Amino acid sequence: MSKLFLISGLPRSGKSLLNDILNQNKNLFSLSHSPMCEMLWRQYNLWNDDHEFAKYDLSKVKDLKSKYLKEFIFNFYKNLTDKKILFDTKLSWSNINNIKMYRDIFNDKPKIIACVRNVEDIMASYYLHFDKQDRFWDFEPLKEKFFIDYWNLRYSYLSRYKDRFCIVEYSKLIKEPEKTLDKIYKFIEEPKFKHDFKKLKLSETDAAKVLTKNQLSHYTKMSFWRGYSYR
Repeated sequence: MSKLFLISGLPRSGKSLLNDILNQNKNLFSLSHSPMCEMLWRQYNLWNDDHEFAKYDLSKVKDLKSKYLKEFIFNFYKNLTDKKILFDTKLSWSNINNIKMYRDIFNDKPKIIACVRNVEDIMASYYLHFDKQDRFWDFEPLKEKFFIDYWNLRYSYLSRYKDRFCIVEYSKLIKEPEKTLDKIYKFIEEPKFKHDFKKLKLSETDAAKVLTKNQLSHYTKMSFWRGYSYR
């Protein structure tokens, strides 16, 4: 039976890099930008649609929901890999409703690897990225999406599911990759693997040179995984 782990976190925080590193392990398969969460959510809500099931006597079929949805997930992955340890990557896995969905399907709480980065560095990175395109980050729809992802992660991490998260900080993934991967393997209860970290390079952004003092003060308080209190 395959084992499914989840990768989520914040944008521009090393998820793609972590996928590449994990895929060095011949026993693992990590899918970046996976559509699974969205597809599963649609299937899950169809099974929970009492109005739809009320039209027919499908009570016995509805009891098969968990089995069907598990098979839906693993049949999806069978077309991609024959490996039994799977990582599905999507920011929306941090949404507490998706965590509850997973728990309902598997009768167990998920293990989520959350890739994070100093929020001020993420903001500075976005400002620089859009400045190069003569676009203003503050007016971009993507900024609203960032804060949706941020609050989803913050809410779930500070909930009763906190112990189901393994926080992976971008700077530590680059500067202390072996220690960080050991932490991940311990979290998923799998044997360690000797990875190649030679090509890792830290993408540094001096937020103090990009953001205003007020912005810097505001965003530096948002790294909740360090115990900062933001209101």
